Amino acid sequence: MNIRDMIEGRYLHTLEHYVSKKQDKNQRIINLGCGPCYEAETLVDLFNGSLIGLDIDKNSINALRRKFKGRDDYKFIKGDAKDLRILVEGNFGIVVARHPDVNNDDWEKIFREGYKFTRRGGTVIVTCYLPKEPEIAKKNMEHAGYNIKVCEENVLPLIKAPLPIWSDSYVIIGKK
Repeated sequence: MNIRDMIEGRYLHTLEHYVSKKQDKNQRIINLGCGPCYEAETLVDLFNGSLIGLDIDKNSINALRRKFKGRDDYKFIKGDAKDLRILVEGNFGIVVARHPDVNNDDWEKIFREGYKFTRRGGTVIVTCYLPKEPEIAKKNMEHAGYNIKVCEENVLPLIKAPLPIWSDSYVIIGKK
């Protein structure tokens, strides 16, 4: 198994551990700042839903569009998550921000914008790398209106590779 598969396997187990088993299926999912969106299939499979990935990097978006060409359950949009109102329609049951740079003030605005598009009872899932990031993300999410259910170091073991892999080291889960 390669390292990318190991990282995505840990992400899947993280979601299974932290997100309620009672979560509705057939969810509309939005991944804010999706980057290369390695987790796309994990999210769609786990929540039996459809995914919109959003990022400002056109190369990432173009690569994802090629990879998922012809798949109606995946859509990738180049754009700024602070402007969701002009990029997407409707509400989402799952809002994801995997490894956001929460030290950048834009993320407070992005979480506020994401909140507007989260359906009532919807879940926001944020994972971070560094010890200071969860509290910043939590504060930003609370300011946006989310009710924080979890903000902690990921209880699942790190991936043992030649060096430990810190992906998804901290988990913050909120509800609308």
